[in-house]
Amino acid sequence: MLNHATNHTPNVGIPALQFVMNVEPKLPIGRGVIPHYEVIPTFEEYVNEENSSVKYILTQLENEK
Repeated sequence: MLNHATNHTPNVGIPALQFVMNVEPKLPIGRGVIPHYEVIPTFEEYVNEENSSVKYILTQLENEK
C-alpha cells in the first residue's frame, strides 16, 4: 500500500478565482497626506526663504493656549 502512494505525483490545485474586497483607500494613491489648511506664502516670505507653513502652525498653536 505504501509503494502505491509514493508512485503518484502530488495533486496541487491552482485557484481559478481571486476575491478582491470593494474598499476605497482612505487617501488617493500618490497624493500623500492632504492638508486641512492651504498656506500661500507671500512674496517676501518666498524671497527670504521663510517657511510660511511652520509660521502658520506656530500661530495656530499659540492661539490654542
